[in-house]
Amino acid sequence: MCWEDQYWALTSSGQSIPLSPTQAPCRIRVYLDYERGRVEFFDADRFPSLCLQLTFTSPPAAECSPKYEFHSLGKEDQCKLKEVMQKESLYWLTDTDRKRLWEKRYYCHEQPGSLPLLLTSAPSWEWACLPDIYALLKQWTYMNHQDALGLLHATFPDQEVRRTAIHWIDSMSDAELLDYLPQLVQALKYECYLDSPLVRFLMKRAICDLRITPLLLLPVRYKPQLPALEFLNRGQ
Repeated sequence: MCWEDQYWALTSSGQSIPLSPTQAPCRIRVYLDYERGRVEFFDADRFPSLCLQLTFTSPPAAECSPKYEFHSLGKEDQCKLKEVMQKESLYWLTDTDRKRLWEKRYYCHEQPGSLPLLLTSAPSWEWACLPDIYALLKQWTYMNHQDALGLLHATFPDQEVRRTAIHWIDSMSDAELLDYLPQLVQALKYECYLDSPLVRFLMKRAICDLRITPLLLLPVRYKPQLPALEFLNRGQ
């Protein structure tokens, strides 16, 4: 933003940070490095003349995310919530389903496989809402490999969510990994950054097991039409 020959960077919280160019720029180039938590502003006509460098980090998880017993709900609420958690696709959720899931999120820990459905029901992924979402993610019951793969769906670009998914599937055996490798390669299309937890996971496993390497490269080279990742939400 320019005001009376002064330049400002505006944050989502409304904070104004002054830029300090040596000369009045005609164009400003913005460079974002999410993984390193850095935003830089350059005078585009005098590149690489740096106007300002900002650093940022992901918000920390909230200190507490309650866990309540599912059976402490009334019978009617239990039946309705269980019916929603048994849906096999994110796209089958209605607005009412999403509202019910999010309102009762602290009762869902006993059904670990419902996490993808629950996260897609979050009303907002704005910065201010992330601590509560991250606390829920941090304290969630360990998911099996098949259910954890659902968190690599295109619906979840958030790096903390995808990092948690890789943490849970990291113990997957090579034999099991070979079964899911085509879908994991397809999930690479949904990554926002080349240096991502999924890329690192696949590279590490390809180095450790040479059976994986050609199968990892083949889908990238020929780009076959693979089944959608939607079935991974429920491990089917």
